[in-house]
Order: sequence, then C-alpha cells, then structure tokens
Amino acid sequence: MIWSLTALGLVVLLSLTAWSLVTSFEDRVQASRHQAERELLVIGHLQTQSITAWREQRMADGWSLLDDSLFASAVANWLKDASPEHVQTIQQRLRILQERAKYEAVYLVNAQGQVQLSAMGSSTQKLPEPEQQALDKAITQAVVAVVEPRTDPVFAFPFFSVLVPVFDGANAIGAVWLVSDVRNSLYPLLNQWPTPSATAESAIIMRQGSELVYLSPLRHAAQAGLKVRSLLSRTTDPAVQAILGARGIFYAQDYRAQAVLAMASAVPDSPWLVISKIDESEIMANTRSREIYALGLPVLLGLLFVGAVFALWQRKAWWREHDLKTELQRNMHWLESAQKAATIGYFSYGVKQQTFALSTMAGAIFGLTDHGPVPLAQWVTLLHPEDRQHTLDQHRQAVEHMKPLRTQYRIQRAQDQQLRWIEVWCEFELSEQKNRGHYMIGTVQDITERKQTEEELARYRVALEEKIRLDPLTQIANRRALDEQLALEWQRAMRRQTPLAFLMIDVD
Repeated sequence: MIWSLTALGLVVLLSLTAWSLVTSFEDRVQASRHQAERELLVIGHLQTQSITAWREQRMADGWSLLDDSLFASAVANWLKDASPEHVQTIQQRLRILQERAKYEAVYLVNAQGQVQLSAMGSSTQKLPEPEQQALDKAITQAVVAVVEPRTDPVFAFPFFSVLVPVFDGANAIGAVWLVSDVRNSLYPLLNQWPTPSATAESAIIMRQGSELVYLSPLRHAAQAGLKVRSLLSRTTDPAVQAILGARGIFYAQDYRAQAVLAMASAVPDSPWLVISKIDESEIMANTRSREIYALGLPVLLGLLFVGAVFALWQRKAWWREHDLKTELQRNMHWLESAQKAATIGYFSYGVKQQTFALSTMAGAIFGLTDHGPVPLAQWVTLLHPEDRQHTLDQHRQAVEHMKPLRTQYRIQRAQDQQLRWIEVWCEFELSEQKNRGHYMIGTVQDITERKQTEEELARYRVALEEKIRLDPLTQIANRRALDEQLALEWQRAMRRQTPLAFLMIDVD
C-alpha cells in the first residue's frame, strides 16, 4: 500500500512537473519575442536618431555656408582679381570646413560645374552628372541640394554630396561641393548593436520609381556594395513593406528568404528609411538554450544537493590542506625573498651520487643557468686555482668524518668567469639506518662585497697608523712613534737582561 501511494505520488509529481515545464516554455517563448521586439525597437530608434543627426549636420553646414556673406564676398573678389591673397583666403576657409567637419573633400566650382579650387589647391575636375543636376537645382532655387550616397569612378569610395550655391548679390557665381565618405562617418552608425548577433543588420533604403534602392551595404551581401535593388512587388520583404508604409515592429521575410523580426522608421526631411532586423531563428535559439537549462534544472538541483553534502563532508579536510599549502607558499616566498636580500642559497650534496643539488639562488651565485644536478667534477672546475686543493681537502675531511664544515673560498662563476668570494656552512643529515650520513646540507653566501670592504678597511687602518706616527711637517717619526719604539725596546732589553743605550737628537 505504501509503495503504491509512493508511485502514485511520483506520477502526480512528474505530471505536474511536465505541465509546469510546457507552460513555462510557452510563456518564455512569448516573453522572448516581446523582449526581442522591445530591444529592436530601441535599437532602431537610436540608429535613426544618429543617422538623422548625421544628415542634419551636413545640411546645417550647407545652410551655414550659404548664409556666409564674407565667404561669398571673398569668392567674388577672387573672380575679379585672382591674386594669391584671395586664393589663400578661400582655400583656408575650405580647409577649415574640411578638417573640422570631417569631409573627405571640399571643392569650389563655378556655375557651369567646373571645379576651380579645392582645400589643397587648384583643380580642373568636372562635376559628375548627378552633382551637376543638384548644382542646377541649388542655383535655381537658392537652396542646399544633396546627392544621396552612391558610387562613381570619380572617387574610390561611396560618397554623399552636398552642393551649396554662392551668390554675389542676386547673381550665382559658383557653389561649394562637400563630399563625405559614408564608409567612415555614416555606415558605422548602422553597426551600433548593444549585444553580439550573427544575423542582426540595419540598412538605409529609399524609393526610386518602382524599385527600392539600398544606400548602405548589406551584411549578408557585402560584395554587392550599393548595387542592390528590389522590386516593390516583393511584399514579403521588410524593406519593401517599409517603402509601402509599414512603420514600427513587424514580421517579414528578407532578401535571403529568412523569417525576420524587423523595425522600420523614417529619417525626417529626407527620402531615407532605416530598416533594422534580426532572424527569428536566432531569437528562438536563445529561447531553446534557456529552456534546456530550465529542463536540466531539477537534475542539476539534485546533483548540487549531493555535491553540497559531499562538499560539507570534505570541507574541513580541504580547508586544512588549503591553509597548510598557503602557509607553505608564504614561507617559501619569505625564504626566497630573504635569500635574494642576503645573497644566500642552499644546497645538498649526495655522498653516493657525488652531485650537488642547488637552489635557484645558489645556482645564481655559482653562475649556473642549468637548474639540474651539478656533478662534483663540475663544481671543482668552478673553484679558484689557488683555493682548489685546500677547499677539496676540507670537503674530503668533512665527508670522511661527517663533521660540520664552515669555510670561505674563491670561485670563478661559470657564466662570466667573475671572481667571487663565498662562505659555506653545512652539516650532515644522518640516516636512521646504520647512522650514516648520505647527504650534506648547507648554505652558500656570496661575501664578495664583505671581503672587499674588509680589505679596504685594512688598507685604511695601515694608512692611518702610518699617518699618526709621522710628523706632518718633516715627514719623519714623531714623539708617539718614539715612545712606542722606546717602550718596545725597553721590554725587549728587560726580557733579555741586556744593556740599552738611548740617544735622542732634536733635528729642529
């Protein structure tokens, strides 16, 4: 009876869990769609605002230049008198406009579309046909005219043109041609996505007759450049739907025949539309990934419970081991720092193997770059020839009698053959079996600087003793030297019981 109730309870629990998971999956799918729609709506608005600001800035530059009477006067004066001063004034104004407003090129053209001057010098270039038409419109209507982004053999990059007429009174005397490289200034605004995405993209489109034209390259058809066009009859395309009036968030099928979530918005005071989209499959892939995590949550919780019990059981031992390792690492770090500060290292000598095992600092003292065992024969070659035999005798006696050894001797470092003084302290580590010493363990310290200091102090002491026993004027022995020598000779005569004669002559 108990087992039946238990099985029934498990079945009910599994059924409730399955129902909960299915309901949760559907809710999560809808929540993911709504979240993606909100994110795409925000991204689309931000990109549209950035593009609007970019276009308005170019138009503002044009209107500002159209209202610049000083510039128009300078151009009129140059046309009357093409002196270098007038040319320099105009080129300086064009150069400032190009540098500060980040234009790729700025030209002064005449009313017939012939380029007269540029920011860098004179030019004989002729306006392309679309720019010539925009120039005619600008002069006729006294407005700032633009040519939408396009490609032309004139430039090696897609560009956006602004034509600003220049008037001398009511007469049109020319225009300024502002050229923007849209690769560097406009297109990066379309790539501003807050999160990485494999399918998300944005594009600028406009209508030309019965077709829509892409004014920016497509992410999945970048090799086509600005040559991509689409018929307005493809009503499933989100770009076509935007041209036909769709705004905001909607679902469609893009030029790759992929189901996408799209957002369309218009750029004010322009024929431009901004279309942003992301594949539905990418949105659903994120949802599926989250659902896999949700389905695995009960299993994960069970494993976490078992792991928590095991971790609690092991916690005490692990922390103890961790504390010991931390303390050992700290002590080893202190030891290494102390060795470096004192120029001291440690070593062990295997009696049977006749090899030295050196610490890093000990190897550095001997000038050895290889951190492996050092044979006795190699160590002998490092000893100074004058100290070699004496040092070997001391080492041999210490090994034979298993006595501590403290000695100082000179070496020639293997790395650079530099002469160094070292001091060695060592003793035997006695084996528990047969009371035999198998290893000699000790320290080695570089005392070269100490030896040099001692020798220098000795020289100073001798020189000082010589100076205090000489008269500074006559440079002969003074009364102090006489008293010391007299006391010495008097003691010697008293010991030997011999007569002593003393003669003192004052040479002054």
